[in-house]
Amino acid sequence: SRIAKFIVAARGRSPITQSGELVDIIKAAIPASARRAGGHPAKKTFQALRIEVNRELEVLKTGLESAIRWLRP
Repeated sequence: SRIAKFIVAARGRSPITQSGELVDIIKAAIPASARRAGGHPAKKTFQALRIEVNRELEVLKTGLESAIRWLRP
């Protein structure tokens, strides 16, 4: 939620037009101690955006519902 708040605030000032800008916003939202651990701080945010834009959860749900009819009781 903190990253989302930072993104909304930045968009209020000016549109985000480059991925590098988004990375900088995400880095600013994450405390330094948390940035030291794990991978790149923007990795999960970009993954979440991709999942939403591509509707991957909806597609997965539809696929699973369709596959159920092929299972034996």
